[in-house]
Amino acid sequence: MDDGSPTDARSQAWEHDLRNAVNGALLSVVVARRLLAQGDVERAEALLADTQAACERGRELLSEPPSPSRDD
Repeated sequence: MDDGSPTDARSQAWEHDLRNAVNGALLSVVVARRLLAQGDVERAEALLADTQAACERGRELLSEPPSPSRDD
C-alpha cells in the first residue's frame, strides 16, 4: 500500500523500472524468434541486442534495490 513516503515512492519506481526491463527483454525475445523463423536474421540480431540491454538494466536494478532513507 502507498503511504506517500519517499521510500515507498522509490520502491514503486524501482519495481516499475524492473518490470519494464523484464517485459522488454521478454517481448524482444518473442519477436526475435518470429523473425528468425522468417529468416530475418539482421532484425532478430538487433532485437537480441535490445534483449541484452534490457537484461543488463535489470541486473543493475537488482544490484541496487531501493533502500530506506534515514528521513523516513
